[in-house]
Amino acid sequence: MTRLRSPDRLRQVCVVAAMALFVVAVYGGVRAVSALAGDTDPGPWVWLAVTALVAALAPAARRHAERAADRIAYGPDGDPHAAMTRFVQRISDTLAVDEVLPDLARTASRVAHSPGTEVRLWLADGAEWRQTWPPGRDDVHARFRLDLQRGSNPVGQLGVEVAEDQLSPADRELLDGLAGPAGLALANVRLTYELRGRLRQATELAEQVRRSRERLIGARGAQRRRFAAEVRDRVDAHLAVSAGTLADGAQTADMLERARVQALAALEALRELATGLYPPALADGGLMDALEHHVDRMARPVTLEAAGVEEARLAPAVRAAAYFCAAGLADDLARHGPVAVRLDLDGDRLRLRVGAPGRPGADTAQIIRDRVDAFGGDLAVSGPPDRTEVTATLPLRAPADAGAGPAVGERP
Repeated sequence: MTRLRSPDRLRQVCVVAAMALFVVAVYGGVRAVSALAGDTDPGPWVWLAVTALVAALAPAARRHAERAADRIAYGPDGDPHAAMTRFVQRISDTLAVDEVLPDLARTASRVAHSPGTEVRLWLADGAEWRQTWPPGRDDVHARFRLDLQRGSNPVGQLGVEVAEDQLSPADRELLDGLAGPAGLALANVRLTYELRGRLRQATELAEQVRRSRERLIGARGAQRRRFAAEVRDRVDAHLAVSAGTLADGAQTADMLERARVQALAALEALRELATGLYPPALADGGLMDALEHHVDRMARPVTLEAAGVEEARLAPAVRAAAYFCAAGLADDLARHGPVAVRLDLDGDRLRLRVGAPGRPGADTAQIIRDRVDAFGGDLAVSGPPDRTEVTATLPLRAPADAGAGPAVGERP
């Protein structure tokens, strides 16, 4: 059954009755004062002045009469037209973004005279925000729904607990009028929520990069200490023997030869350590030459393949990072079986793919990931455990803060 427009008619009657009472009260008051003064006919000038006074006070009296009529006809919430107007004014002024959805739900409830309403906001990532009125009520059964759009793009939906055949033409017109500013408001809310989401993602990414750099700094410190220990164990021991031999006052040719042998052994050990730090082949022959030298020294079979890699396009820091990533993964994965290493170009990025019948260890994976993250690259581990492929991509040009190469003491 269509709801009658009795509230509108009742409001009109109340306004007319209130204004009539106002006029009667003014004229009756003047006549009563005149009668008390003993003058039954005040004269035309008095009535003319009273008429001017009534005309001056009528606008203010009408505003009070309309507010009272709104409460009588529509209840404590007042005129739905006024409620919609106030909502539009609020969203165009200073209504906070987080208050738009609850305020829209409340306004729709007043406009449609509905006991419950809900507003749905559709985000670009497929998520949905829902706000009900009264707040916290989850059992709103919206029987009438109105799509909210920004231009031709749907941004949400408004639902009220009133069937469409129970809406008066005036209520339907009010809801249609509310849809325009509501769609604009929800579009702004959606944009704000999406910007908040992107800011949150950027903050999380910055935190991950910060932790990654802290791990790199810590790893480099540990590697420096390990390198110093290896120098003491493998180099200083030979030098100590050689120095002790030369310190003997009765030096013979045999003693000098033993000292020379120890000094050469110390030099060879130092060269081996230096090769682990930054292979000479990497500086002299380039990335592929250094990887071939590394693979040749490995006990397990490793196949190396390159396609379209132009060494001249690689920054020295990127070349070093790619070498240590490939060498570190090959050394770790070789314990599972044969390893396949492939290098190619993917646009303006260098792509490294290492396949093996097993996954890299957690420490190796973390070191490789931190190294790739430091250059703004990507790392992915895919495939089943018995046949894993690790893919790392690095930009051809190193970021300004990525460093010129590996730190002293850093090894594959």
